[in-house]
Formats: sequence, structure tokens, C-alpha cells
Amino acid sequence: MTDFDSVSGGGSGPEDVRDDLNKLRADLGKLSEAVAQLVREQAAEQAGRVREAVDTARGQVTDAAGSFARAGSGLAEDAQARLQTLGTELEDSVRRSPMTALLVAGITGMILGMMTSR
Repeated sequence: MTDFDSVSGGGSGPEDVRDDLNKLRADLGKLSEAVAQLVREQAAEQAGRVREAVDTARGQVTDAAGSFARAGSGLAEDAQARLQTLGTELEDSVRRSPMTALLVAGITGMILGMMTSR
């Protein structure tokens, strides 16, 4: 008995080998399709996880941007309030001593005029 006889079950020869090869090809085709399906399923699952991570990151960025916008708005309001206070204080100072205000304005004008004439 040869090795081929034990593999093919002691069949009649080339026809049995061809049948075995055809069955092997069919089995390999089924195996290949099963692996491809598994890969597709895994890819779809991973794509879902990536989408979830992107959505989470998008939400976090949006929340952070909102926080920065609120903080920036608060800073702008504070700056505006400080400028209004400074303007009011300047007006009060001019009302209290108009001559000093005129003198300061005149000197400032002369200095700016000298700087720009060069």
C-alpha cells in the first residue's frame, strides 16, 4: 500500500485524486469567504468605534469652545466696564480742575507734534 492509497481511502486512482482536489478547492473557497466575512464584520465594528470616538471628541471640542467663548465674553464685558469707569474718572478730573486738564492736553499735543514732524 502506498501513501496515496491511505490518503484517498484506497480508491481507484486519478479520479479520486481529482475529486479530493475539487473538494479541497471548494473547502478553501468556503474558508476564504468565511475569513472575508469575519474581516468585514470586524472592520464594521471598528468603524463604529471610530465614529463614536470622533463624536465624543467633537462634543468635547464644542464644549471647550463654548467655555472659551463665555470666558472671552466675560473678559470683554470686564474691559468695557473698566474703560467706562476710566472715562468717567477722567471726566470728573477735568470738571474738578479744568486748567490742569488744558495744560496736560496742550503739552501732549506739543509732544505729539514734535514727534510727527521729524
